[in-house]
Amino acid sequence: MENLSIAIFLIVFFVIPFGSMAIIFEKAGSPGWGAFIPIYNLYLIIKVSDNSGWMLPLFFIPGLGIIIQILVYVKFGKNFGKGSLFGIGLYFLPFIFFPIIAFDKSEYLLKNDVEKEPVIGTT
Repeated sequence: MENLSIAIFLIVFFVIPFGSMAIIFEKAGSPGWGAFIPIYNLYLIIKVSDNSGWMLPLFFIPGLGIIIQILVYVKFGKNFGKGSLFGIGLYFLPFIFFPIIAFDKSEYLLKNDVEKEPVIGTT
């Protein structure tokens, strides 16, 4: 019974969000495998949200990091046609909100800008 609850926990809180993130990155023209690489997936979230990569170190500053992350996630959601509250949901409940973007018909609104500044790891 304990193994089953651990398996369900891992699926809900890790497999679903990171798998959904991989699909979202592919929608945005970034490498999907980047979702499974720690720190690099944060960098990709920053780039898909159309922010500068220099924001990554700000994620790790206590206090300020939370504010910066919420702002990045709000912009991330807006780049897929979602509202500000949806972006806050992406931050606090990724296991619910990432699959929504991954499996609904939303499209990345900045797709034409991907060629201007390539993301590391794209071919």
